Amino acid sequence: AELNNPNGVTIDGSGNVYVTDCANERIRKVTPSGTISTFAGNGSYGFSGDGGAAAAAEFSDPSGVAADGSGNVFIADTHNNRIRKAENHQNGVTKMDNETGSSLHLYPNPNNGNFMIAGSITETCSGDLTFEVKDAANRVVKTGSGVVINGKFKEAVQLDQELNDGYYYVRFFAGGVVCTGSFVVGR
Repeated sequence: AELNNPNGVTIDGSGNVYVTDCANERIRKVTPSGTISTFAGNGSYGFSGDGGAAAAAEFSDPSGVAADGSGNVFIADTHNNRIRKAENHQNGVTKMDNETGSSLHLYPNPNNGNFMIAGSITETCSGDLTFEVKDAANRVVKTGSGVVINGKFKEAVQLDQELNDGYYYVRFFAGGVVCTGSFVVGR
């Protein structure tokens, strides 16, 4: 597969690499042996496919991607303003779900390692949250915790080290919801 504006990348626990193929409206999967295939997206710009096969879903410039320990893949569907979840089942069928009502914002640009993360999850969500910052090789560079009040959160992040140039991803977990975001340092 020829990539067109690859943007986000993550690695799952099995060593598979997922890449957002932004301009092709697809998520590509590269196995440890180097085989590349379409994991999600039919190549059409739009919004459809929730509840169905991930390969039939439409995206609007997918920009970020993250994998969890259960094999699920979370996709930042940029112009649809949604985080979408591709459930990876053991029988190979992948189903799309929509993480509605969530948003994540980073400010200012975290080039110096100090920044704020703010967002909303759901109006009824309150309680503890955890977050992690990962580099493009899926290595955790910072973890932390905070509190969600009536679905809103705002946390200051101070990294223990200066960040190298490259892509970084942030994930918040609270109330069963995952919010993801990404940022670039030095490019």
